[in-house]
Amino acid sequence: MKCEHEICHSKDRIWVPRSVNDQGIELDKIKPHFFCTSCGEIEYLGPDRARGIGYFSNILGDIKRYLEVDYRKGGSTKITTTLLRLITMEMNRMDDFSDRFSTSFTTQKKEFYVILRKFLPSIGRDLFDSFFDPSPPRYDEESVNYFGKYYEDLEEQYACEIAQSEGDIEYSFF
Repeated sequence: MKCEHEICHSKDRIWVPRSVNDQGIELDKIKPHFFCTSCGEIEYLGPDRARGIGYFSNILGDIKRYLEVDYRKGGSTKITTTLLRLITMEMNRMDDFSDRFSTSFTTQKKEFYVILRKFLPSIGRDLFDSFFDPSPPRYDEESVNYFGKYYEDLEEQYACEIAQSEGDIEYSFF
């Protein structure tokens, strides 16, 4: 059963390490943490902090856009809005999915992958992990320079039209 966490007063916070590794060794300095007055769970403040359902809904939207483009190119998988709703309902149905006190981001990510594989068995682990990569997307030079080349061509065309209207043949913006 999911606990409706009642956060303690800021004066009552307890001092614990911010993050601990698998062997129980403190990795960071001790900091004050909030805890739930009902169940006693301590809020995790480390880098593996739990995210809300909105974060995973955004990832799901990115996956949908990727699969739509792949489907137009001849792919076999397409996500419908009904399927998006079913996946979101499945995430909401889990008790501790977005609980920032008892769930880490790694656990959320594993559970999200299990839910996604339930509805989309064709999604591989590598493709799934690529949506969580924090690095910005990289574009090849041809797609980036296409628009620059297009505008250069337009400038040359307008320069030629201006030159012809003014009577100068050698007219350029460069």
